[in-house]
Amino acid sequence: MTTTRVLAELGERIAEEGPAAHDRLLQHLSHLVADSAPGSAAALADRNAPDVVRQRALAVASAVLLRRPAANLVAVGLAA
Repeated sequence: MTTTRVLAELGERIAEEGPAAHDRLLQHLSHLVADSAPGSAAALADRNAPDVVRQRALAVASAVLLRRPAANLVAVGLAA
């Protein structure tokens, strides 16, 4: 499965189930993008943030991750 597909499926699940159902994964993603998108990383990690804020932060984090070289994504388990 491609990184794009993984992130798209995560976005769909979060839209359907809400961010709280995926807190652990959002915490992990926040660490991955903290250097490039600190505001989005903080929103992903904030369990008290409104759902729409966390969903928007996921969109920004996804864009950041998709701009990274594939080797970096393999190293963090987002690509094969």
